[in-house]
Amino acid sequence: MYAARFDLAGHSLVQICARIESGSTRGQNRANWNWVSRQLSAAIRQPGCTLARRISLDRNRNLQQIVALTAPSDQEADLRQAVARLTRSERFTGTTIVLPASRAQRDKWFDLQGMARFCTVGDNFSIRGIPVACDFRIMPLLNLLLIEACLAGHTLTYQIHIRSVRIDPQNIRQARRFVVALLDVPAIRGGIVENQQRMAWRLDQAVAICEEYLCTDSNDAANWLRLWTSEQFQATQGSFGFGSEVCLRPGLFDERLTAALHSYDLEPWSPADLSGGALSSDERDSLLAWQPDERLDRFLSPGDPFTDLPTLVPPSAAPRTYNGEDRFVFASYKRQDLPIVSKVLTKLKDFGVPVWYDAQIPGGSEWDEVIEDRLTKAKAVLAFTSAAAIESRYVRREIKFADAIGRPVLGILLEDVTLRHGLQMLMTQYQMLDIRAVDFEPRLRHAVMRLFQA
Repeated sequence: MYAARFDLAGHSLVQICARIESGSTRGQNRANWNWVSRQLSAAIRQPGCTLARRISLDRNRNLQQIVALTAPSDQEADLRQAVARLTRSERFTGTTIVLPASRAQRDKWFDLQGMARFCTVGDNFSIRGIPVACDFRIMPLLNLLLIEACLAGHTLTYQIHIRSVRIDPQNIRQARRFVVALLDVPAIRGGIVENQQRMAWRLDQAVAICEEYLCTDSNDAANWLRLWTSEQFQATQGSFGFGSEVCLRPGLFDERLTAALHSYDLEPWSPADLSGGALSSDERDSLLAWQPDERLDRFLSPGDPFTDLPTLVPPSAAPRTYNGEDRFVFASYKRQDLPIVSKVLTKLKDFGVPVWYDAQIPGGSEWDEVIEDRLTKAKAVLAFTSAAAIESRYVRREIKFADAIGRPVLGILLEDVTLRHGLQMLMTQYQMLDIRAVDFEPRLRHAVMRLFQA
């Protein structure tokens, strides 16, 4: 798994990305959106952490998510664990989690989307020279916006950056001074002072700040989006004296969008921008909880249901799984491959290598918790690769979780297959043994011993 690194103003940052291919939102797959939202909400609580979440709609009405988590370099281990937990969502319907294996792949994901781009923060609104804050939000309107994009046949990209931050008391005091100064403005429009006061007074409760972007890819789409956003902006903010139009501009915000960094990471924010972008913990979690509603769901391309449920009882021929705490390897496989996998596990037992696999999990145990615990404690992972294994979300998430937390993976090819669902780039960095090779057994022993003793 590739981790990007940035040096900004003397601070070293690390960033890890994931692409979330959610398919349809029907049925169990809605639980996946809930799961992802909870994991992102937990991750963003790290001090100084920034979350970039990109939601893209293509012309085939497919919805895709890409997320990037950025934190100080000394929090890299926590960041890797947070991204690794995202892979557990693959147990739900219609989801594939892909982690980048190279900088080129990461950069391709966050390549600029569209010719025209719009940001909801930083327009420097003022009244008689007094800065005023604006907390216009796209996210509460996003379902409606995506429906209209589907109807019009436009592509659309929405990107939100949420940064964990504590507001400096000096900025809080300055924001409140601006409110007091507005009281001296003659004939000021009703409601403006109260609105500014509401935003300034909530700053000491803020745990994060956010900024939002919209991107589109044609003149027709830009004109449509300009009209739509202007109407929504005036409907929610017009009574507070702001301008009459929200502009989409070509060539702006390139660095913020492609680096997936919050602009606060690049330069300090003014007290007015902090007031407009501030989020309480509830507001932050509400933004992260967004998912397609039932109306939008009718317009999106449907996905196929997932029925790959685990079987807990292995054939009697399989060796006993290792449940100790000493060094061992973890076996990831598809249940239907167990007859041939068990022969390899028996060989490893003969080599004196303890192997854990998902047999004899205690009754009442939380399946995912046991898998995560054993993967975290394992010395290495054996990935038994077959066509069925590649299509198994359980196998894929185990391999991706292992890679995310730095556990080496040894691939064991059971048949000729084409790696898919993000495994091709991931597995090319690891050794792959063919079980059909005449020298498979000595090569297996050498490879496993090397990993086991490292």
